[in-house]
Amino acid sequence: MKNLLILFLTLTINFSCAQKTSDDVKTVFNHFLSLTENKNYDEYFDYYYSGFLKIVPKSQLLKDLEKLNSNENYEYQVKDSKIISVTKVIKKDNIKYALIKYGGNTHIKFNDNCDKEVIELIKQNVQNTYGEKYSYSELNKEIVFYKDQEMIGITENGWKFFPYSERLETVIATLIPKEVLKKLLTERK
Repeated sequence: MKNLLILFLTLTINFSCAQKTSDDVKTVFNHFLSLTENKNYDEYFDYYYSGFLKIVPKSQLLKDLEKLNSNENYEYQVKDSKIISVTKVIKKDNIKYALIKYGGNTHIKFNDNCDKEVIELIKQNVQNTYGEKYSYSELNKEIVFYKDQEMIGITENGWKFFPYSERLETVIATLIPKEVLKKLLTERK
């Protein structure tokens, strides 16, 4: 009976710790998403994993976002971002990893002086890419489309993140152990 009680307490403590870790990554990631929606990009990139920023410098990422947000033809905004799922946290060599799937609506609102050809080109490109998840309001001159994305969370003085996609796998393989990535992809919901 005593052994059963010890086993139960051990399992309860382990589950509680795992749940807390999962909740921690969700809390930090939700803050990370709010920084994007509020266009607080300087702080947003403070939550990027340093190993990724060695490959793609923060200055370059900021420059790209500045270019996107200073376009004279439209205003760009991400809204309604939310976490869809988080894998079980995997720990290796005292580093924790998780794969986070999230989604949100991207709004492209065209300015009144935007050329109709530019609008049609962007509309066609977005529609071809996002299909059913795309809509256009002629009245508001606004495209809205929904997209899911994934990021890998890694502990480095707290949770840090970097994008995951299949086309980035060769880069990601230099950032995290191959077996960890394999487990994260297996755990994916």
